[in-house]
Amino acid sequence: HEGGAACQGTLNNTGSVWSVPLGGGCPKQMIGNQAAPHGMASDGTNLFYANQGTFNANNGSIQRIPIGGGSATPIATGQAFPLDIAVDGANVYWTNSADGSVWKSDKTTPNPIKLAGPGGLNHARFLRVDATNVYFTDGVGGVVNRVPIAGGSVVAMTTPVTLPGHLAIDSTNAYYASRGQTTAAMM
Repeated sequence: HEGGAACQGTLNNTGSVWSVPLGGGCPKQMIGNQAAPHGMASDGTNLFYANQGTFNANNGSIQRIPIGGGSATPIATGQAFPLDIAVDGANVYWTNSADGSVWKSDKTTPNPIKLAGPGGLNHARFLRVDATNVYFTDGVGGVVNRVPIAGGSVVAMTTPVTLPGHLAIDSTNAYYASRGQTTAAMM
């Protein structure tokens, strides 16, 4: 690590969630013995993460753990291989890549609500959220979609591209990556 003595101890990184100071230092295991932890998002107080579980077994979960450490609290269980997570002031949002669904739940009082899907394997991949909508990539359909946070219809925002992946949003645009050769018409 940057500037300092070597870290002490054994690092067991199988099924674990870790933190490290932004300025560098020794990694700290927040929790171990997890079922394939993947997507993560922090609200500054808690870290929310996806335990993917076993593919096609619907045994994935969304967990919350205080950033200072402690026990994990399940936000949602029985999930279909959750992949990506986003948070806002009130909710945590996630995609389930095994069935193509998009979900939300209150951050403190778990109450999972399906916003979209299921659309099928890899139809919901990566997501971001603003004050009004959840934006997510459809890896099979090749589009970026949006669905209102309050629930409603899914709207395709793009024409198909090859394998849309991660995305980012700001106040005027959604930005997304495409893996492969693509010719897309502007909408």
